[in-house]
Order: sequence, then structure tokens, then C-alpha cells
Amino acid sequence: MKNGLDSFVKKIKSNFSIGEPIFPKEILALFSFSRQQVYSYLKEAIKLNQLKKVDDYYYIPKYENIYGVKIDNKPTYEAIVNKKYLGNNENVLGIYSGRTLENKLNISEQVPYTEEIVSNNVKVHIKKISINNINVILRKPYIKITNENRREYILLQLLSDIENEMLSEKKNIIKIYINESGLSKKKALSLSENFPLKTRKRLREVIDEKR
Repeated sequence: MKNGLDSFVKKIKSNFSIGEPIFPKEILALFSFSRQQVYSYLKEAIKLNQLKKVDDYYYIPKYENIYGVKIDNKPTYEAIVNKKYLGNNENVLGIYSGRTLENKLNISEQVPYTEEIVSNNVKVHIKKISINNINVILRKPYIKITNENRREYILLQLLSDIENEMLSEKKNIIKIYINESGLSKKKALSLSENFPLKTRKRLREVIDEKR
């Protein structure tokens, strides 16, 4: 068991970084033996502190002693969210939404108590979870979010969520975002057919269809 476990842990450590969230499907994809054997090794690795498990992910632990205090390198909220729900520039999985999106686009200065995300990896209309003690509302997208439609989707999501009063006050800022983000107005109009009527009406308010 020990030689097999050593090889198992070594392979995980060679494929993932210290402190990176590692999800079960990623570990299962690394090995050809049975699911039962993988979870048996995981259980043993946790007992020996070779791996740690939090919620639905694992990570490679490393303790740093800073000023006499042991610091655990537990994955950050951002690392978990980016890997599981948002993706990266090469593989977009989702976007922020609601008040979180308004804050990130400098439309609102209010820091939301609850983070909101729309992601391809969410299969239900709405799901409330907590990640590292941060409350998160997850929603599935109206259509799949891709590298090619991400910028347009951000605009449409913003227009779906924003309150009427805020839209009136911040319309100029939204227009600046449209012009500076490089999004395609034509593509946004086409994609808007998948969104509520309210979103389509608002889109026509903030873009000049003749341009």
C-alpha cells in the first residue's frame, strides 16, 4: 500500500500546485485504476497529511511559519471560484453578475455582502453556497458563456440585473464600457434574443443600432 500511495501522491503533486484547489474529477482523470481505489488512496493521504480536504475539493498542504505562527496555505476564495466557476482567459466558464458585477465595472461603489456568479458549471436556476465563509449565489446562464461571447454576455447580464434607477443614473458609464470593451453591438443584439424582453429593451436604450 505504501509504495502505491507514494506513487499516487507524487503524481498528484506533479500535476497540481501547492495550495491549488483540486476537484475529485481531476484526480480521477489522472489514474486508470478504479474509483474505489482512488478514494482509498485519498483517505490514506489525508490521514498522513499528504493531502487535505475541504468541502468538495482537496489541496496539497504546506505550512509556513511566519513570526512564530503556522499559516496553512488553504486555497483562497478567488482560486476556488476561478477554477470551478469563472475559468480563465483561455477557457471562460462564467462571469460575475448582480451587485458584484456592478461593483467590478465601477457602476456601483457598494461592496456586496453576497457574491453573485453566472456559470456554465451551474446546472440549476439558482444555488446558494458558502466558499471560505463568503456567501455566493450561483445561477446557470441563459446560453453557454464562451471566450467568444464573454464581453457581450457581461453587458447583457448587467442589463438584466441592474435596477431602473441605477440604469438611468449610470447609463453614460455603461456606454463607456460598451465603447471601450471592444464588444460587438451586433453580437450583443443577436445574443439578447436568449435573454428576457426587459434585457433586450434596455440593450436598445444603451446602444446606437445605426453604428
